[in-house]
Amino acid sequence: MNAAMVQDVLGEPASWANVISDQLSGLPEMREATIEDIFVARNKITLYARAADGTQTAAVFEIDNQDLRHKVVMAIRPGVPVLAALHTPI
Repeated sequence: MNAAMVQDVLGEPASWANVISDQLSGLPEMREATIEDIFVARNKITLYARAADGTQTAAVFEIDNQDLRHKVVMAIRPGVPVLAALHTPI
């Protein structure tokens, strides 16, 4: 996969399932959400963020390609807005 930005790998936030709640329609409004933490276990990345309304969210992504997974993890930093993180080149 020749991804140019983090968004090319993770997709649009509206398509992410929030594993903290039973929401099936994706995360709360993420335009002003901020990355809180990122956790990696095997081939999965869990991205924790806080929406502008204070809602805590978590989304899990399975990325089998180790090199691509590493690039995504290195591009995402706590304290960075979600949209800025998604537009980070990898």
